Amino acid sequence: MKTHEKTAITVHLCSFAVMFTYLIFIAGCSGSNNPFSSEHSESSSISIDDLNINVKYAESYDETRITFSRHWPQSISQGLAKNVDESGEIMLDYERISKIIAFDDDGNLFTSTEYLEGDSQMNMPESIYEEVKHQKPAEDINKDPIVRIEFSNGILKQFGRSGKLLSEHTFNPEDYRLDEETLETLTSYLEKSISEDETVSSSIEVLDASGLQYNIKGKFYADVVEPSSINESSKISKYTYRVDLRTGVKIEEVAYDLQNRPLHYRVSNYVTIEGRHLLQRELFYEYGDLNNNWEVIGRKVTTRTNHKIIRQ
Repeated sequence: MKTHEKTAITVHLCSFAVMFTYLIFIAGCSGSNNPFSSEHSESSSISIDDLNINVKYAESYDETRITFSRHWPQSISQGLAKNVDESGEIMLDYERISKIIAFDDDGNLFTSTEYLEGDSQMNMPESIYEEVKHQKPAEDINKDPIVRIEFSNGILKQFGRSGKLLSEHTFNPEDYRLDEETLETLTSYLEKSISEDETVSSSIEVLDASGLQYNIKGKFYADVVEPSSINESSKISKYTYRVDLRTGVKIEEVAYDLQNRPLHYRVSNYVTIEGRHLLQRELFYEYGDLNNNWEVIGRKVTTRTNHKIIRQ
C-alpha cells in the first residue's frame, strides 16, 4: 500500500471511533479554561477483559465533557428575575465517563461506556450535586438512571444504577464491522516508523488528490477551504480548517453561514500514543445572535485522559 494511501486511511480511522461514539450512544465566551478539573489520576474503571472478545485493536480513555450556554433557560432566568440573554454563561450539562472502543479479529465493533461520576441524569459535578440535592424536589423512589452502556453483536444495552438492564436497541452488526484490509491497516500502522518528512509529504499528496483549495502555512500546517455539500443544511456555505501535516488531523475547523459569518469553531489538541493520534482536548464554540450582535452563544469543553491502546 502506498504511503499516502495509508495516511489517508489512518486519517479516516482517527475520526472512525468518534463517529461511532456519537452514533451508538443515543439516549463562556471568555475563553476561560474548564472550571472543573478533569485531570484525575485514576485509571478507567472499564477493562478490555470485560468485553470477553479476542481483541484485535482497542482504544480506551476517560472523558469529561461540559456544555455552557449564554442563552439561559426561561425557567432559570425568570426565577432569578433576569433576561434570558443578559447574563454570563450557565452550565447546561456535565458528564465524566470512561469509554472503550474495540474491534475483534473479524472487525466487529464492541463498545463500553461507564459513568465515572454521577449518572446520565445528574448533569453536574457530583461534588456540586451533593451540595444542592437537598434543595431539589424529592426524587422518584423508582428512579434508576443509566450508569453503563454496552454495544456488542449489534445490540446496544443500557444498565441502571441498580445493575438492571433498562433497554435494548438492535442494529445490523455488519454496519459496524471493519473490513479485513482496514483492520490490518489500523493495527500494522502502529508497528511501522514513518519519518516526519514522509508524513508531511504524504499529507500534502492526500490534499492534492482531494482537489480542495489549500495553502501551506509554515512547515507543518495547511489551511484548507471546503465548500459545503449539497446535502447539507443551506445555512452553511463553507468550511475552513487547519491540518497538521505531521499527523494528517484537523486541529482547527470553522463553519461559515451564507453571510460569511462563523457558525461553529472547533480547536483540537492531540496526544500521540503508539503511533496513533488521539484526541486530548477539544473546544467547540457556537455562534449566533445575542442582543442583536453576532457572538459566541455557547461552548463545549471536552477533555480526555488515561488513554490506552491495546492490540493483540
